[in-house]
Amino acid sequence: MEAKELLSTIKADIDAAKNEGVSSLDVDLLNNYLSSFETKTAHSEYERMITLAKFKEDSENYRADINHQAGAELAMFKSVITTGQSALKASLIINGGAALALLALFGKIWGSQTGQLIIDSMALAIMMFSKGVLYAAFATGGAYLSQRIYSMKSQFYEFLGHVLSIIIIGFVFASYAMFYYGSMQAVSFLQEHLSSG
Repeated sequence: MEAKELLSTIKADIDAAKNEGVSSLDVDLLNNYLSSFETKTAHSEYERMITLAKFKEDSENYRADINHQAGAELAMFKSVITTGQSALKASLIINGGAALALLALFGKIWGSQTGQLIIDSMALAIMMFSKGVLYAAFATGGAYLSQRIYSMKSQFYEFLGHVLSIIIIGFVFASYAMFYYGSMQAVSFLQEHLSSG
């Protein structure tokens, strides 16, 4: 029981006794009366301490849950970033490596009669691989831009970041598709050339 509450209760009891015609109080009765408040106050203080302890415990549990959830979200975010970086690197490496391999082949056979035929026929494959590298480069730059947009923390920018992420994923898949079509073009030509020669 709070001090204000205690005083207003005592005043109300004194006013009630006065209205009933009591003009003086026996000291022993007054002492018993005040002792009853001491018990009520102690009991009330104990309940308040229990309530406060429970509140602190709930607050700490909530804070721990929030920290755990934030940690899990951060770990998932890092995992997504790492996976995305791996996909971009793979896209750049496979297309760039294929284009470099064909360029090395072209350099080796440049000037021969057969070499000119191979170069003319494989030009489409090298163009596909080059487009794959270009798409992977767009995706890499877009990934940076997407993260920058996400950091602006507004609903519009979050939506824009999601849209840009979908476009970036499309560029990565397009890069893989260019590798696939370039490889099919090269394999098709080599099968034709090897079977006819």
